[in-house]
Amino acid sequence: MTLRVMPILAMCLSAVGAVEAAQPMAKKPRLRAVTVSGGTEEVRVAPRTATRLRFDTALDAVRTRLEDDGHAHFEPLLVGNGFLVVTPREELPHGERVSLKVVLSDGTEVPFVLARSSSEVDVQVRVSRSAPTPSLAPDAREVALLVSEVWAARLAESRAGFEGERRLFHAGGLSGFVVRVRDPEPSRRWEPGDVRVRHAEGGEEVEVLALRMGPVSLPPGGWGWLVVITRALPRDGRARFELQLRGRSGAFLAPPEGVAL
Repeated sequence: MTLRVMPILAMCLSAVGAVEAAQPMAKKPRLRAVTVSGGTEEVRVAPRTATRLRFDTALDAVRTRLEDDGHAHFEPLLVGNGFLVVTPREELPHGERVSLKVVLSDGTEVPFVLARSSSEVDVQVRVSRSAPTPSLAPDAREVALLVSEVWAARLAESRAGFEGERRLFHAGGLSGFVVRVRDPEPSRRWEPGDVRVRHAEGGEEVEVLALRMGPVSLPPGGWGWLVVITRALPRDGRARFELQLRGRSGAFLAPPEGVAL
C-alpha cells in the first residue's frame, strides 16, 4: 500500500506546485493622492484590475484618450463626471508604457503613463491641481479620510514612543496637522471651540474644515492631541502659520496659543 500511495501523493503535490507557480503573485493595492505639476505621472496597472482616477473638476470626455496604438491592451476607457477608469485586459509587456492624456473641462491637459509593476497596482489615484479653485466645496469624504490618516499616523507614532509636538500632512487640496495641547485650568475641563489658522505674516486666515481631539475634552491640567484639517497649505516650508485655540466656553485659550507651522 505504501508503495502505491507514495507515488500518487508525490504526483498530486507536484501538480499543486505547478498550478501555484503558474499563478501570478498578488499585487499590493495602492491608494494615492497626486498634485498636477506639469510633468507626467506614472500609474501602475494590473490585468483585469480597474484603476480609478478621481479629479477635483469635470473632464472633457471627448478629448481625453488612451493612446494604446491599436494593441487593445485595455478595455474601453470609462469617463465620468470627475473620474475615469482604466482596466487592462492583459499584463503589459516589460518596459512598455501606455500614454493616457486627460483633458479637464477648462482645457488643461494632464499627462499620465500606464505601466506594469511586479508588486503594486494603483486602484485609486486622487488627482488635484496645485491651486484648488476656492469656490469648489471640499469633498466631505476626502476631509474625513485625511482626518483618519492623520489620526492613525499619530497613534502609530505614539505606540512607537514618538511624541512630537506637531506634524504636517497633505492630500490633494487639503492639509492636516496634529498638535499636542494642554488644559491650563486647574479646575475645569476644556473642549475646542474657536480654532483658527492664520498666516503669521499679515494675519490672513485659512479655512478650517474639520477638527478631532483625543480625548474629546481635556481634564483639568491634562494633555491631549488635536487634529486640524484645512485647505491646502504650501509644502515648501517657507510660509509660516499660527494655530489659535479658544475653548468652547470662550473664557480662555488652550496652549499652544500660537503654534508655528
